[in-house]
Amino acid sequence: MEVSAGLDKATHELLPKAEHRYCTRHVYCNFYHRGFKGEEMRQCFWKISHAHTVREYEAAMAKLKQKSPLAWKDLKEKSLRTS
Repeated sequence: MEVSAGLDKATHELLPKAEHRYCTRHVYCNFYHRGFKGEEMRQCFWKISHAHTVREYEAAMAKLKQKSPLAWKDLKEKSLRTS
């Protein structure tokens, strides 16, 4: 279980309409600790996080999927932005 799970639930219950964004550094830390390590995974992750357009994001996610379908699935399930 991730450390922020309780906080996420409480925030959603108390402030259901509040926008919430995850800290990319913390998302990366969780990604890393779930076993997606190494320079290649790090570069893929940061390319995704720095995407400025949907097209850039999708291209970076496709590259991650090509390199590690498991890492892609894991990151896809962890939304970087929720509202």
